[in-house]
Amino acid sequence: MKRSWCMPFLTALLLVALSGPSVLRDASATTPGMARVPLPRDGSWYLLGVNYPWRAYGHDFGQTAWGHDGVSAGASRAQVDTNFSDLQSHGVHVVRWFLLGDCRAAPEFDANGYATGFDEYVYQDLDAALAIAQKHNIYLVLVLLDYKVAKKAETVNGVQLGGRSRVISDPATRQAFLDNAVRPLLQRYGGDPVILAWEVMNEPEGAMAIPGGAWVEEPVNPAVMQSFVTSVVNCIHAYSSQPVTVGSVSRCSLPYWTACRLDFYQYHYYDYMESTCPLDYRYADLGLDKPCIVGEFPTANTSHTITQYLDTIWRNGYAGALAWSFGAGDQYSDFAGVSAEFRAWSEAHADAVDIRGVPFPVYRFWSDSLHGHFYTISRAERDDLINDPAHVWTYEGVAYYAYAQDQQGAGLLPVYRFWSNVLGAHFYTISEAEKDKLLAYPAAWFWTYEGIAWHAHP
Repeated sequence: MKRSWCMPFLTALLLVALSGPSVLRDASATTPGMARVPLPRDGSWYLLGVNYPWRAYGHDFGQTAWGHDGVSAGASRAQVDTNFSDLQSHGVHVVRWFLLGDCRAAPEFDANGYATGFDEYVYQDLDAALAIAQKHNIYLVLVLLDYKVAKKAETVNGVQLGGRSRVISDPATRQAFLDNAVRPLLQRYGGDPVILAWEVMNEPEGAMAIPGGAWVEEPVNPAVMQSFVTSVVNCIHAYSSQPVTVGSVSRCSLPYWTACRLDFYQYHYYDYMESTCPLDYRYADLGLDKPCIVGEFPTANTSHTITQYLDTIWRNGYAGALAWSFGAGDQYSDFAGVSAEFRAWSEAHADAVDIRGVPFPVYRFWSDSLHGHFYTISRAERDDLINDPAHVWTYEGVAYYAYAQDQQGAGLLPVYRFWSNVLGAHFYTISEAEKDKLLAYPAAWFWTYEGIAWHAHP
């Protein structure tokens, strides 16, 4: 999410930055994609994707005085599902999505400015978002906060925008945010395989009292921001298996974050940075202790094609590239205009970017009336049964882990699902011969084929 950077900021960063020449290098100068982000369950992929980055800034998750139009709302869910279907069809595997933004919808705060928790819609919205992402084989980098959280408070039709800088700067307010917002999120979603990573804040430099920064009315001291980032990182490490990063505004500002215990680094690039922090720069020359991705680069108002961006970032050894953006609607966003070219690049690098082999939970239900269990890997199906007013099925939790319906990997076989109206029960088999035998019976026979339930090792 962009605004023009003042040159004094970039100049000042050169005092602490790692900089270098902008000449084009031979492709053999580094081994592409070697520095990968450490992912749960031994995953190792190049993170190729796009910034969603929101359907409605700041209220995709939770309710405001404007009402509820978060992801779980009917029209919103349909729109996000359509968007993610489009992203999947164009080779997108990773989506960066802003979660709390400037805190206009979540979390809830008391009169003293302390976070008290989430309203009833936040988890419903996030569950819906995760179900949609899983359906389309897309993995999420969830951005907890945006720098606009530190803007001077403004009330618009009963909704406070920004005005939460004390979450960063005041120890008691920060702790309430950690205890009542961050930790509950992690306790619920800290092992979710669709969440690839957490991001503490988008472009925190904009909320810091530094030359060229301080885009907000309530900026904090750099040391205070670093302390805040580290405290959130520690919380994520304590309650989550997913890695954590920060969306640094520029490659030249990465030194601000090297002591914050991040699992991988991230920086953003726009053409106006070229003279001080050029695009063509090797990861190996940064001297970082962890991998690094380029988390934003423009798809509009730029002198580079999307292929040039992706080739340069890949060739220079970074761990991923996330284009800006699908739906921000700003001057740097036109993913639709480059999507065909993006898809071609994705398909050419499928072995590195097509995230496969990630096990998902299989959910188990019990029915007293049908005297049987039901298993599903589908979040949407799980949620439908949990919320079914007939209450035929009682949710019992995660039974085990398996692989999604469209994940065909080495050693994996499909598990087929059948339903019997006569018996009021499901039947599962990994046997191809048994499946074919049941399919050969007359249509009026016991078993109706429902398709592949998931993939598993025999």
